[in-house]
Amino acid sequence: MARYRQIHNQIWSDPDFELLSPFSKLIFIFLFSNPHRNESGLYQITYKKISNETCLGVEQVKECMAEIENREMIFYDPDNMVVFVKNALKYQSISPKV
Repeated sequence: MARYRQIHNQIWSDPDFELLSPFSKLIFIFLFSNPHRNESGLYQITYKKISNETCLGVEQVKECMAEIENREMIFYDPDNMVVFVKNALKYQSISPKV
């Protein structure tokens, strides 16, 4: 897994991101920049793990992820604990070739 992830400032002008609540913005940034994520943006993670690492309650994490998923920015399968961050590389690629 990567030890360094940059966050492009273009995220702040993304129309979908702008409409997210403050805690949902935190969860979204966490989902594409955490140390568990792989390059594809498709990986296993639990609500509890997200809760522990963001200091938000599990129910709040579930609400935020539902909000993000409603905007189709992520897809989460709670039965298999798998998340897909749709534009993970969009906000982090260092080179246009990536």
